[in-house]
Amino acid sequence: MRAGRALGRPRRPQAEAAQRAAPVLALCLFVAWAAWAGGGCGFRVAARAPAPAEGVPRPARLPGPGCAAPARASGSALLMDTLVRVEAWGPPGSAPRVQAAVSRAIRVMAGLDESLDFYSPGSAVGRLNARSGGGWVEVGPEAYGCLRLALELARFSGGSFDPTVGPLVRLWGFGGRPRVPSAAELRCALELVGFEGLELGPEFQARLVKPGAAVDLGAIAKGYAVDRAAEVLRQGGVSGGLVVAGGCVFALGRREDGRAWRVAVQGPRDPTRALTDIELVDRAVDTSGDYQRWFESGGRRYHHVLDPTTGMPAQGLVSATVVGRRAVEADALATAALVLGPARGLEMLRRRPGVEALLVDEEGRVLCTPGFPGRAPSRCPGVGKA
Repeated sequence: MRAGRALGRPRRPQAEAAQRAAPVLALCLFVAWAAWAGGGCGFRVAARAPAPAEGVPRPARLPGPGCAAPARASGSALLMDTLVRVEAWGPPGSAPRVQAAVSRAIRVMAGLDESLDFYSPGSAVGRLNARSGGGWVEVGPEAYGCLRLALELARFSGGSFDPTVGPLVRLWGFGGRPRVPSAAELRCALELVGFEGLELGPEFQARLVKPGAAVDLGAIAKGYAVDRAAEVLRQGGVSGGLVVAGGCVFALGRREDGRAWRVAVQGPRDPTRALTDIELVDRAVDTSGDYQRWFESGGRRYHHVLDPTTGMPAQGLVSATVVGRRAVEADALATAALVLGPARGLEMLRRRPGVEALLVDEEGRVLCTPGFPGRAPSRCPGVGKA
């Protein structure tokens, strides 16, 4: 999602990737799948069958006696260095359509993983970075759309979210062997950072003005992919569903029982306890935190969310949860808030229409925007501990 959450690190064996991805999905945001749990009218839970292969939708469950079950499908895959999961439902008799929509959604996300991969020389981002300081590069419609939104959100956030942090990400080595760079190295890398040096042209072309500059879309790519998957589900005629990529979730429509989807927000220092839970209908939520990727050196802890103005890990907040109309917006602005810190981050988020947020500072205080949809608003003025 970064910095921010770096996208597409050098590929690991799937077993190791699954081990790393599982706690992200289970602890960062726990999605309440109550509508899928089975039992009651609409379901008869059959004996558990072997799990399908990654990316292959699950067949619809069998109807219980006396009532027809909605059609359901789900699929998952290891993409963007995390576990991606798509679930959808539709009216009785629509199983083929729902299953096809889920399959298409996962294929779209897989294509974006390839196109937006910071570490792949053959990706659209890799080709753009390889020709920094040169001419225009044709990046294709999907990468172009993500770059356009990245520039829009960089301008809105005053550069606290910046898609051109690639030189800093490389310097810190978060994609492989992390290390603390020297002050001189940071000064040189910072000369190459600045979203004003990323330009978009006609016919899906882009260019980086400075030689050595580099785009890393890790703080926005998961959100962009989640939005695109939700769009595919909507176009496929499903009635509702969820798209989950690590800490980024889009809730499409409502659950089968007509209620909103419910998501619990993890405490950044105590993963066994939820700060609050929120209800979502056609909304997205993303959590970014200093606990998602970090290393220690010389007795000090360094995390992956880098301040584009200093080159150092952001300070002041340990997590930011943002709710918005689009996952891409929630993804990028969660990173921007971490960079800005409690006061400036909250002020920025209040200026964005349709966005609400919950922030946890380094002292464990919980802050939120006035309209945050959590079920524990008494914790939001800053009196609670995370």
